Order: sequence, then structure tokens, then C-alpha cells
Amino acid sequence: QRWVFSRCRPIPDRIYLSRLRARDRELLTRLVGEISPMMWIAIRPLARDNDHARDLVHDSWLCIFGRLDQYAGRGSFANWAVKVARNHSRMQLRKEKRAAAVEIPLQEHHHEVEDDAPGPEEQAMWALGREKVYRALDRLPDRERNALVLWLLEGKETPQIAEALDVTKESARAIVDRGMARLKKMALKGELFSDPS
Repeated sequence: QRWVFSRCRPIPDRIYLSRLRARDRELLTRLVGEISPMMWIAIRPLARDNDHARDLVHDSWLCIFGRLDQYAGRGSFANWAVKVARNHSRMQLRKEKRAAAVEIPLQEHHHEVEDDAPGPEEQAMWALGREKVYRALDRLPDRERNALVLWLLEGKETPQIAEALDVTKESARAIVDRGMARLKKMALKGELFSDPS
């Protein structure tokens, strides 16, 4: 998975809310370049394959652009955007599952229903995507990696992360923020999904 990254200096977490709410094109373009790789990490384990994950990232940005007024400026915009993306993707997947269940034609009792379990190729693609996600997370220090696995992949909230790491809520938030900052730095250098040297 490759993203086109902005090569200019990263935007500080304290984004100018007026520019954000005015849908400043330059600002939004830079945010998409910087935050999309982190969204991909959060969403990929939920998706069927890399293409599906890319579609979910795209749909998540449409959702985020529609909710920009809900970002109050408290905390990191990247963390807020990734959380919205993860929740939106989960809702999308639930809708897709329900729609697929409704579309299954009623069959006569003597007909067998097709097995919708993933085949060997699909399972291999899934494993490859997860491998990339974990390879990116493996580059982080232990505490940051553990915190981000809990937050990004398992959807845990700050109190649960704090309890799992045996730290205060403030420390848990700081550890997640540091891990996200490192991922953002890797993304800007184009290292996020590259093989370790």
C-alpha cells in the first residue's frame, strides 16, 4: 500500500479551526496526505483486502469532511479523524453485511446455500494486509505499540488502555499521541509500509 504524502512540514496538532471549518483546500489536502496512512492501519484489519481498505479510507474522509464542525479542537485532529474513520468503517461493514443477508435469494430446501467463507486466496490477501499493519506497528517502542494496538486495532478507549498499561489516563493519552506522531513521521518519510532494511 502506497500513499502520496505531503513532503512539506507536518501540520501541528493545533490546527486553525477557522481554516478547517472554512474547508481550506490546501489544509484539507495536507491532512489527507498525513493522516490516511494511519487510517489505513486502523481500518485494514476490518477490510476484506487492500482495495476494500482504500475504499473505506476514502469513504471515511467523506464522512469526516461532513463532520468537520464536530471537531472542537480538543486533542489531536489526527486522533479524532482516525477514531471517526474506524467507527464509520465498522458501521459501513455492518450495513454491507445486513445488505448481503437481505440479498441472498430464498432457495428451495433441496438447494444448498453457497459457503461465503473466504477462500485460500482471500485468506492469503487478508494475512498480507495484517502483516503490513503489524510491521508498521513493530517499528514503535513497546509501550506505544501496545497502546496503539489497543486503540487502533481493538477500539479500546483511554480508560481501558490506561488500565491495560497500568498508567494514568493522562499517560495513556500521551503514549497514544506519541505513537501516532511516530507513525505520522514514518508516513511523511514514505517508510510506513516499506520493508524494514
